[in-house]
Amino acid sequence: MQQKNPSSSLSQLAAAIQIYENTAYYQQLALLYADRARAYLALGQPLAAESDFRRAIQMVQKQRKAVVDEILRAAYLEEFKNIFEDMVMLQIRLGRKDLALDYAESSRSQVLRELMMASDGSMEGPILKSPEIQKHLSKDSAIIEYLVLPQALLVWIIRQDALYVVETEISSESLSKLVGHFNGLVVRDSISPWRDESARLLSDLVIGKILPLIRGMRRLVVIPDRALEEIPFAAILDRATEKYLVQSYEINLCYSANIYVHALELERAMTVKSAPDVMVMGDPAFDSSILHDLPRLPYAESEAKSVARLYSSSHLVLGEQATRKVFSEGLSRFDVMHFAGHAINNPTAPLASFLALAPRGNDSGVLYARDLYMTIKPRAHLVILSTCSSLAGRRYTGEGVVSLARPFLASGVPAVVASLGNVDDKLAARFFVSFHRYLLSGLDAVAALRQAQLDEINRASSANGPLASWADFELIGSGSVSLLQGDRR
Repeated sequence: MQQKNPSSSLSQLAAAIQIYENTAYYQQLALLYADRARAYLALGQPLAAESDFRRAIQMVQKQRKAVVDEILRAAYLEEFKNIFEDMVMLQIRLGRKDLALDYAESSRSQVLRELMMASDGSMEGPILKSPEIQKHLSKDSAIIEYLVLPQALLVWIIRQDALYVVETEISSESLSKLVGHFNGLVVRDSISPWRDESARLLSDLVIGKILPLIRGMRRLVVIPDRALEEIPFAAILDRATEKYLVQSYEINLCYSANIYVHALELERAMTVKSAPDVMVMGDPAFDSSILHDLPRLPYAESEAKSVARLYSSSHLVLGEQATRKVFSEGLSRFDVMHFAGHAINNPTAPLASFLALAPRGNDSGVLYARDLYMTIKPRAHLVILSTCSSLAGRRYTGEGVVSLARPFLASGVPAVVASLGNVDDKLAARFFVSFHRYLLSGLDAVAALRQAQLDEINRASSANGPLASWADFELIGSGSVSLLQGDRR
């Protein structure tokens, strides 16, 4: 309507806004304010448009907080994502890259942030602005935050000493196709991404333009968006070095810069011991009459035994002993929780995704994602899910992927290692023994994950499996504090 005759639209929209202004129809008000903002933009009045977009966002946030159910609250913001995106692009056009980032952050993973703050008893505070986020970064770390728009990709590079934004013209559909193609290569083959032109194009889009802006950085905290949430960033090609990105940088991921800062502060407040207490759970004897399509995982048991032997203070739980009760209690008793078993992702009903544990009495042993939200008070600094697809799930625009890793973060675990796709339990066993050895050398979890990935890259034989066997494992959250002071086994 505004594109045909924006001037007449202004008067009509003003009349409609006046009717709804003193009501509780915040959703309708948000749409009206956003439409009027677009009319102002069509008339070349960006400051008036900014005021109306700001008012529309206030209405959306007010209505969102009234939605009690977590999943519905996440879905609600998805409906209005275009309002936030229009405001972000307006700020970019006005040359305000910091305000553009602030509005992007205000639409990211707000439900998860609220759950995290509720879990540790902190009051819900305002969303951190870009200067406050920068203060939490070390000199050699950078946050790389992506925003996928219908016809463009925005990338912010947040460093302690600088803030940059890079814009690339590409449709979201074209980007999704490149991601799907790349992920197919990662799953199938360990060599072809280097020869594949589409893989190289994706790497240029995602990381190529920003390489000069992250020179000198050691660690990258990646905040992906939409299709980019499916990428194993460790396997992205660094065209400057002709190596995988993980060969140049330590990499962890998070849902938003605000959530990263919260996880980092939570982790730093936790007590660091001379030797961490570790629970290792492997190959639970799940009820095959219920989960009849799932095989047992003998290498998961071997993995659990090997990991437990590395630690001076470990509790090994296998088979029939690996129950829901033992798992839940372990989260509140141990510093590190390692689970090697089956995870079943339900993309249509994410709260019905589950870990397959052993039954006990009337307990089926099925530990649903919904049972993990706010039902535990974890002591764990780190949870490792050596399972298939524990980072997969339904994706809500803005809120991110609702996966099995998410409830651990929501409940107060600052770092979770999990997998984007299917896992070969034999290769996973080797990978995670290496990972834990590096933890015990004193490295923090992000650095230990990188070293385990480098070990796999450096193996001479290409028969070790596809890239996904190491690249699909990612750390979500902080993982920036060493778990021990004295144990160096």
